[in-house]
Amino acid sequence: MIDQLRKELSLPNKSTYQVEETTRGITVLEKFDSDQPPTYQNQPPNIDILDKLLQYITSHSPELAFYSDRTLTDVSPTPQAISSHDEKAIIRMINEQETAEKNYDSSSFGKTEQFTEQIIQPSRYDRFALCRSHITQLGLMMFENRQNIDLLNTSKTNCDQLLRELKNLDTLNCRETHKIAVIYIGYGQEDKTSIFNNTHGSTNYEEFLTHLGWQVELSKHTGFRGGLHPLANTYSIYYANALVEIMFHVATMIDGSTDEDRLRKKTRHIGNDEVQIIWTEHCHEYDRSIIASAFGDVLIVIHPLPNGLYRIKIDKTSQTTNFGPLFDGAIVDKLILPELVRATAVNASRARRTTLNNHCEFYEERYRIINSIIRTHKKETTYEEFLAKSFTSLATKTLVNQNDEITKSSNVQNERRDGPSNVINNPPSNMHTSSQKSRQTTRNFPFLTPNNNTQTPITRR
Repeated sequence: MIDQLRKELSLPNKSTYQVEETTRGITVLEKFDSDQPPTYQNQPPNIDILDKLLQYITSHSPELAFYSDRTLTDVSPTPQAISSHDEKAIIRMINEQETAEKNYDSSSFGKTEQFTEQIIQPSRYDRFALCRSHITQLGLMMFENRQNIDLLNTSKTNCDQLLRELKNLDTLNCRETHKIAVIYIGYGQEDKTSIFNNTHGSTNYEEFLTHLGWQVELSKHTGFRGGLHPLANTYSIYYANALVEIMFHVATMIDGSTDEDRLRKKTRHIGNDEVQIIWTEHCHEYDRSIIASAFGDVLIVIHPLPNGLYRIKIDKTSQTTNFGPLFDGAIVDKLILPELVRATAVNASRARRTTLNNHCEFYEERYRIINSIIRTHKKETTYEEFLAKSFTSLATKTLVNQNDEITKSSNVQNERRDGPSNVINNPPSNMHTSSQKSRQTTRNFPFLTPNNNTQTPITRR
């Protein structure tokens, strides 16, 4: 029986296939003598490798079969929940989808380039576009936040003074600023004149400066200069991040037209710095009296050691509180010396400022100037007027024109009813109270109607 069936199916000889009898009939499994699975490298190009791989898995790992009565290559029976009619309908829809996709690909094959319509972005010359986007995204257009934002009076009589105060606000620092002195002392130098005459230092000192910050030309530098004049061909060391700006008054980089001018500039800038970084090649300890000044409350002295390390000496006044990360007597490696010295100098400057009674942080000064501008130039407006003037000038002009027309029509009706003498008692159109404007605005722009009563202007107190 099996041999007759093999002839009808034109099966290969028995050495190639293994025949086993199941409840569904006869399942033909290919017998693989090799342990290597079929791949595209050991199979002919016209062979279905997936079918071969399933046969290989069934032959070598029969426990992976989901059902004992059929192999992995057998077509799964139709689920009981799907009838034969539904199965035919699904097959028909799949074939139709395949035909439609092939027709679409063939019809669009000749189109080498596909273009999409360019999205028209709002013009950057729109004077209200940035204002609308900014205050809307911040949530300041909501009625609940009305007390946190106000319009400024930009009339001709007030515009010049407002611009001057805004320019003054732009000149204020928006980051914490520090000016720190850097002094180099060569071997055997024990007086101020010889120390300030140094125009360069040792190789390790110059390398220390390159890692302390970056060199900037003062004439092109737009950041914090620490009182240095923006002269051409003059350089200094500058460092900044998102919160801090530091200008280092490097004694070896401050230049002058003459020796006396150079000494005078170095004495003026370095003598007024409260924090001084001193690199000394001298064998003795640094004496504070060499460069005596009323300032210099904190001295960070760096002593190079023969083994390539550096010893730190911290000399501070009694009024200055403790700071870090470096401490007196610390031994530091060359690789981390610039970063630790810079961080210690900034913390020392902060600690010194805490002892000053009249010191004001940069954000406190900006807050004071902004409050002064608001108090002086704030324009009293209702919530509806604020929205109209913030979003578009056309709405503001339309609002004023409609208010004038409503006032004129009201005056005409009163004149017809009460006579001409009543017109004198009516206020002109430009003297309407804010509550009248608010009610008229609500009627003309119903989408601007707030939830609260708008009979009085809503402004920040």
